[in-house]
Order: sequence, then structure tokens, then C-alpha cells
Amino acid sequence: MDNAAGGDSGRCEVRLVLPYPPSANAYWTPSRGRGLVPSGEALAYRRL
Repeated sequence: MDNAAGGDSGRCEVRLVLPYPPSANAYWTPSRGRGLVPSGEALAYRRL
């Protein structure tokens, strides 16, 4: 929206394109003695 003076009011539109997150079943991997740990796919998604 423009302000009364006809200039820009300082607002801008930002669009982000994010990858689809892994499902809960793909995110967690069972590990002996540690319970559930994040999978390689989960760690890669987290690094984005």
C-alpha cells in the first residue's frame, strides 16, 4: 500500500520456496540404546 505522499511505505513482499519436510516415519530411525534418532534425510532437511 502507498502512503499519503504517494511513496512506498517501507513494506516489501518476500516469497520463500521451502522443500517439503520428511514424514514422521522417515524422520526418526530406531537406534539400539539411544531410542529414536533423526535419520540422514532428517539431518539434511534440518541443514537447509
